[in-house]
Amino acid sequence: MPESYDSPGDNSDYPGIDPSEKIIREIRKPNGDKITLFDSGSTVIHQVGQLPRSHTSTGDVWTWVEGKAVKSISKRRRVVERKPLNVASNSSEAIGKKLSNFAERRFVLDGRRYHSVEGWYQGLKWPDQWSVQGVM
Repeated sequence: MPESYDSPGDNSDYPGIDPSEKIIREIRKPNGDKITLFDSGSTVIHQVGQLPRSHTSTGDVWTWVEGKAVKSISKRRRVVERKPLNVASNSSEAIGKKLSNFAERRFVLDGRRYHSVEGWYQGLKWPDQWSVQGVM
């Protein structure tokens, strides 16, 4: 669940948009969707059959959850300690690669040597000693 805050105002058409902001343009698409642009750079997207969603000039996104307008903190504005970490062998972040099961982190467990946690996991597939040692 994203971090959220209550909307400043209860304008159901423009959640999170200050009432003093002026509309500079409305774009209507053929499918009925509408995009509203404000002088601050904020944008509100009204999709047919859905509640409006606001993108503010500060990078926040406002939407409706259980009848209340809530703000999701954008990933680029979160403090590093609160950002999600992509842990994968092909991660773009070095720390994510190092925490992956496939990272080469040699260790010994019960007298057996393993090159990675993934190697240990795969070794569990062959319970007899001969097969396990043959795979390693």
